[in-house]
Amino acid sequence: MRSIYYLLAGFLLLASAFSFVNGSCDPGPLQDYCVATNEPDNQVFVNGKFCKNPRKVTARDFKFTGLGTPGNTNNSLGYSSTERSVNEFSGLNTLSLSVTRGDYARGGVVPLHIHPRANQVLMVTQGIIVACFISSRENNYTHLCNKLRAGDGMVTPKALPHYAFNIGKNPAVAFASYDSQNPGLIGLAESSFATTPPISDDVLTQAYKISKKWVSIIRRRFADDPTRVYNSY
Repeated sequence: MRSIYYLLAGFLLLASAFSFVNGSCDPGPLQDYCVATNEPDNQVFVNGKFCKNPRKVTARDFKFTGLGTPGNTNNSLGYSSTERSVNEFSGLNTLSLSVTRGDYARGGVVPLHIHPRANQVLMVTQGIIVACFISSRENNYTHLCNKLRAGDGMVTPKALPHYAFNIGKNPAVAFASYDSQNPGLIGLAESSFATTPPISDDVLTQAYKISKKWVSIIRRRFADDPTRVYNSY
């Protein structure tokens, strides 16, 4: 178990270097730090979140917990994520970094999605997963996949569709790091069939080459599983 934590620590250092070497997706800060605050009165505004008064910042603002605790995978995907972006960890504000723990049940799946604001480094610490991404049209929508075991990692470029699934006989765990404090997430199925208001049936039937009956069926399945729509990957 200790070796896994050493492995994870090394991964986080590598991910941090990855972020800074690439110039970061988010604008660089012009001060030492900018701890996010939900109380904007008499505060400073930088990079999308208000900054806590530096004189009131404490060491606790730069500590996060919870990534050592397995998530609940008892859902339709067999997957759970524990995020630490600027929305959960205010000390990340302006630092162009965030991290997520992903727990996969046997057969668990992370559906096709994109992170519009970040490159992703994925590292497996337990089990065996297959991780894939799809290139853009200029590269003929090439489907690129890798089988990853504990200690293996994979990079997914910003805004490209990607997914992962557990092919092992046991649960799997993977950690993802992003070069954005708020990488964002767009589920490709959800953005087609679970929008508010709905996309026109005529558009979806043409785009996906399916009947209006199947559009209704798919929409109902998302309506019956609301946690799928709002779950993070």
